[in-house]
Amino acid sequence: MKPAGSRPFLRRIILNTAMTAVSNGWTIVATVISLPFVLHGLGPRVYAWWVLLQIMSASTGVLAILDAGFATAVTRTVATRASVERERLLGRVVGTSLTLFSGLAIAGAAGVALVAAPVIRRLGRVPPSAGHDLRVAVNLLILQVFAELALQGCESCLEGLQRVDLSRSVDMIRRAIIAGGTAWAATATHRLAPTEAAVAGATGFALVLCALALWWESRGNRLGWSTSELRGMLSYAKSIVLLRPISALYQLMDRVIVAAVLGPSAVPLVDIADQVESGVSVVLSSVSYSLLPGAAWLQARGDRERLRTALEDGTRFTLLVTWCLALGIGMLADPGIRVWLGGRFASVAGPVRVAMGAMALSAIAQVAGNILFGIGKAGLILRASVVGVAVDLAVSLALVHPLGISGVFWGTVCGSLVTVPWIFGSTARLVERPAARLFVESAVPTLMALLLEVVGISAALITFDRPLERLLVGAVLGGAGAAFGIARWGCRPGELRNLWRTVASRSDSPGEA
Repeated sequence: MKPAGSRPFLRRIILNTAMTAVSNGWTIVATVISLPFVLHGLGPRVYAWWVLLQIMSASTGVLAILDAGFATAVTRTVATRASVERERLLGRVVGTSLTLFSGLAIAGAAGVALVAAPVIRRLGRVPPSAGHDLRVAVNLLILQVFAELALQGCESCLEGLQRVDLSRSVDMIRRAIIAGGTAWAATATHRLAPTEAAVAGATGFALVLCALALWWESRGNRLGWSTSELRGMLSYAKSIVLLRPISALYQLMDRVIVAAVLGPSAVPLVDIADQVESGVSVVLSSVSYSLLPGAAWLQARGDRERLRTALEDGTRFTLLVTWCLALGIGMLADPGIRVWLGGRFASVAGPVRVAMGAMALSAIAQVAGNILFGIGKAGLILRASVVGVAVDLAVSLALVHPLGISGVFWGTVCGSLVTVPWIFGSTARLVERPAARLFVESAVPTLMALLLEVVGISAALITFDRPLERLLVGAVLGGAGAAFGIARWGCRPGELRNLWRTVASRSDSPGEA
């Protein structure tokens, strides 16, 4: 098994980040293309059942609680072992991890078999005439959940070996198959079960590919089992055991609240806004995710200086990308929804704008949160998240009646106002950096890019009347303004050139920065 220390650290971080960005960008493209076909193919009623069915998934749904922090614990443990080149132990920790996630996969499949059908039937108000289709879909969901959890174990091991690029490549293939398969199944059959079959089949295929990639990385090493490694993972996981359930609750409670309070007819609307928010979220993740295994690598070597640099530069780049994207989507929400899904869904533009505000807030603490995970300080995130989700839930329930689906997104904004300063400030203190100064230095370079983007998009909105013209011209002018602002004022002189040289370098010196 190849130790992560045999690769230049910075080059590996940049390549992993770039691959994550490409993968997440593809996720956005696949969603944008496939969602209209699935929505119109299934129709609003069956699409609502489809959304509720995916609430039970293990990757984006409630059964993600079975992770219980194990994925992060596995990534961190594998990265720590690899960082100090303890080759003999890597086979044990990988084998232990895969065994652990196999058990979770069996538990997840059993959970779906027990509760999925009655929950979906009740929330979605599924009539008896659709009972057979629902039963078949649930059986396919059982296979999907099993494959999702097993796939998560393989991906966590690869990412701990600093091979985020391989993990994300598999995810891209999975997303492509899901996008094409669900779009075809929905438009050709108008039924729930064939659409779910596309997701289950794609996840199973991705599991095979990921297992082969992990085998290639671990060739020459025997996989084994270690009780001590399992105890170490469980010890770390228990400190973040509630984070995965809280994250799942964040992702799902908007749909559940809307379904329970406003009825299933409103579920497609909130799901559309959630899909747009998720698109920005994957971009946000792509900019910073590689710092989780990277921070564990640096922590194991006691390299506090590069950890501080990672927080500073990572936060600046994250804000440059995410704030410009969130601003552009917010300003072009109305023409974008009209072109994408049609005028009947134009009312979603308001909730989308609120969701973009929430994403802009979350971006501030994204890098800080991944660093906390990597260095073993996830308890800070747990405490902040518990308070934040409580605020989110309370505000969402209070505002969903007077404001409609916008109310649940205002709840997210209020929750972020609690969690973001908490996480960002805690991380800044850990790396001995004043939080206020760090925020100012990260945020100020984005201002000119944002200003130029506003000017470009505003010119398009004022000049043109048709939604397609507004969207295309606004995206081009706003994107050009943002890109120029990022290159001219967002980056230090020569910074992009130096990053490119680092990526192009083929040196294998372990100590290279």
